[in-house]
Amino acid sequence: MAAHDGTMPFRAFIALDIGERMDWSVLRSELADAERSLKLVRPEQVHATLRFLGDVDEGLVGPIEGVMRSAVEGVAPFTVTFSGAGAFPSTRKARVVWIGMIGAGQLEAIASSLERGVVALGLPPEARAFKPHITCARARGGRPVTRLEPLLGRWAQTEFGRMEVSSITLKRSVLTPTGPIYDTVLEARLPG
Repeated sequence: MAAHDGTMPFRAFIALDIGERMDWSVLRSELADAERSLKLVRPEQVHATLRFLGDVDEGLVGPIEGVMRSAVEGVAPFTVTFSGAGAFPSTRKARVVWIGMIGAGQLEAIASSLERGVVALGLPPEARAFKPHITCARARGGRPVTRLEPLLGRWAQTEFGRMEVSSITLKRSVLTPTGPIYDTVLEARLPG
């Protein structure tokens, strides 16, 4: 459906693209074997969401790009380590399985700046504070999974690799019956 200004809305989020730079193949296999009701994230789609935007008009892409460039201004590239696995809201009642991030203080600062910027553009404020993590799997149908506590406990201190953060991206998300398809709308590179 077209918006009043003739542009088309699309489902969007701002992310740190990780893809296959995080090695979680063994954990992924264990999750698949342990719990069929989990929908696992495809390795090439792995990312850390910095700010979910929802449906935005194409006309906002320019202003969002400005917010993204402002958020990374003065931030030199830095390294994050992927470490530890857990679940939201808890390992006893997992709705989302995640891998944590160490050294993500600058990512938190970028996310905070993004939040201020997109709210100033008229988007509603985020309900929860940003917690640096990578979503690995979701419970299908929203029903929590209760058998993951011992499995996730074994992975709680594991390191899954590291990467240099050198850019953030605005992603378009198209929901399909086989899962979401993401494509990059634009990228904002960290200076330096």
